[in-house]
Amino acid sequence: PHAIFKLLENIPMPWVKTNFVNILHHVSGSLSFVNQIPIVIEKIYFAQWGIMWNSMKREKKNRKHFLRIKIPSFDDEEKPIDFVDNLINTEPLSPIKVIFSKFSKIKRLNFIFSLFNYSQKK
Repeated sequence: PHAIFKLLENIPMPWVKTNFVNILHHVSGSLSFVNQIPIVIEKIYFAQWGIMWNSMKREKKNRKHFLRIKIPSFDDEEKPIDFVDNLINTEPLSPIKVIFSKFSKIKRLNFIFSLFNYSQKK
């Protein structure tokens, strides 16, 4: 349970393309932990998610990052699908980008995303 918690804790946010973390392996090789704690400032984190929420609502209309998964019906005679075959050679999609209008509070928004060198102006 702790290994799964640490893995979920370090999933990349929608505004980050990839997230490389340190992994701690047991000597026997039977257990692996993500050996990193994400350090965030709570108010900035909530502000980033608030901005991303609005951006993702817009993205959902375009359906670029939000795709429906076609799951086949499960049958006793079918062998289980190996998702590694489908995911191993795919590149992650580009992160969702916020495009600021010239009338928005650019200085505040640039500060919020400056931790990731991420903001864009329109």
